[in-house]
Amino acid sequence: MTRPGLGGKTRPGVDRLQHSYKMTRLSMHADSHRSSIIRVWPVRLDAPPDDLANQTLSVEEQLRAQRFHQPSEHDRFVVGHASLRRLLAREMEQSPAQISIALGPWGKPYVAHAPALRFNLSRSVDLAVIAISYEHEVGVDVEQLRPIPDALALARAYFSLSEREALSACASHEMHAAFLRVWTRKEAVVKGTGRGLSLPLESFDVPASPDDALIHTEADGRWLVHTFSAAPGYLASVATPNARARCEVQPAL
Repeated sequence: MTRPGLGGKTRPGVDRLQHSYKMTRLSMHADSHRSSIIRVWPVRLDAPPDDLANQTLSVEEQLRAQRFHQPSEHDRFVVGHASLRRLLAREMEQSPAQISIALGPWGKPYVAHAPALRFNLSRSVDLAVIAISYEHEVGVDVEQLRPIPDALALARAYFSLSEREALSACASHEMHAAFLRVWTRKEAVVKGTGRGLSLPLESFDVPASPDDALIHTEADGRWLVHTFSAAPGYLASVATPNARARCEVQPAL
């Protein structure tokens, strides 16, 4: 999700993805409580898609990719969504093209024929982040670390009073990272609920401190939020209503 005011190496080949996936599957089979694990993959988007990536996408996704006028944006979309399909396909032991992705009432995508499998994807500049969990919803948001010249004005528009006060109390050299920490946490929660713009960002509080936090929303209950460095220069947050969840960040694809 992109709201007003925020803009949004070589990528390893399929062999590394398969190896990473195999090791993760072995770990998951050894853990009888996989519903308490959220796995997160950073995905580099700064290399062209491989030959099979476009064939991996659905017809609707191929049409969406064609709407990008900039070749770089087209390629980023293809790499990100092809990587998502490959991860989901290996989870379900199917081919990527067989994965049927539908949209919920507020537009959140889900796997139509695997209701227990939950996922979310976020992208910022040259990095995507994919989160996959079981049984419990998940939301993720990633932002490139950068100066936010209008941070206080954006905070007045989208942050709660306590968040604005916390941001104003930050030292000038800490304000931009604190702003993005709050922003990614709020977006992760909103994306996790699947309610999109119907859940105003200012309607719930998140802390600006780096520690994991339990977030309380009036309509959607309690959410655990984990914030981490997704890659050098990128900050991400993942949210789930499962307060006992453990987030496992996988090697970048």
